[in-house]
Amino acid sequence: MAITTESFNADGISKIFTLASTILSQSHCRVDFYYDDDGSGTATDHEVPSNVWDVINNSIVFNDAPTDGYVVKITSSTDGEGLDTAPSIYSDIASIINEIVTVSDNTDNINIVSDNTDNINTTADNITNVELIGNDLSNDFEFIVDNGSITEEVTGGSTTSAITTVSNNIANVNTLANDLNSVDSKITIVATDIANVNTVSNNTANINIVSSNSTNINTVATDIVNVNTTADNIANVNTVSSNINDVNNVSTNIEAVKDVASEVFFTDGDESDDFGDVTGFAIESERYIDLAKTRFTTPLDCGDLT
Repeated sequence: MAITTESFNADGISKIFTLASTILSQSHCRVDFYYDDDGSGTATDHEVPSNVWDVINNSIVFNDAPTDGYVVKITSSTDGEGLDTAPSIYSDIASIINEIVTVSDNTDNINIVSDNTDNINTTADNITNVELIGNDLSNDFEFIVDNGSITEEVTGGSTTSAITTVSNNIANVNTLANDLNSVDSKITIVATDIANVNTVSNNTANINIVSSNSTNINTVATDIVNVNTTADNIANVNTVSSNINDVNNVSTNIEAVKDVASEVFFTDGDESDDFGDVTGFAIESERYIDLAKTRFTTPLDCGDLT
């Protein structure tokens, strides 16, 4: 690119600045004003918009005369290449022309990115969580990402991704979600009483024992009145238990006990009725005591049995 630059001092009156070199068109020119805009004593460059000047007869013609004291700098391309900006910028563009071509070839993807900037920003704000998910999903591959060099193989075996496991069981996940969204959520009820749930969990052995004896438990429940009666008389029950051998002997000889009981009667007080602590008794049939085999003709006064 052939570039020429010419400078002129503005006087506040002149509008036309003619160049010695040929001006091909407005697109082949750039016009700048140099002036001190902040009082520092140093002139700075200010590009002049093309809508306030034009090219006529190889001259730059302004709509209004540049301010007195301004330096008008005119840059033009003389070999046919357009010049809409400073030559230094063109050099920068030329140095990255391959990247510009790549961008141009991928405008569709760039537009997609542009249309989703909000999502991209959200992702960037939560990049830590994204990395956690990425590390989990990497377990589905032969090599697990270790954030080292992208060209280096990562050592270590593969495992099962937790996210993949959830995905494979999404029906169950949805069932749980639907329950949580319901008014009478069972999960919420359990969570509210989690202390009781933990108590049950810690006593599963006892619960299993109860479960295996449910028949007996149902029997007890059916006879709960008798159970309560037994509980109210537990002292007597304990007495019987401590004398169980005697109880068993009586049970074994119950018929003999019945025979003796049928022969025993209380006296009517006509004869010898002072028996101390125990009411006197007599043998009605043949009037004998079986153990001693002793026959009496009158009722026997035994006095205190003890």
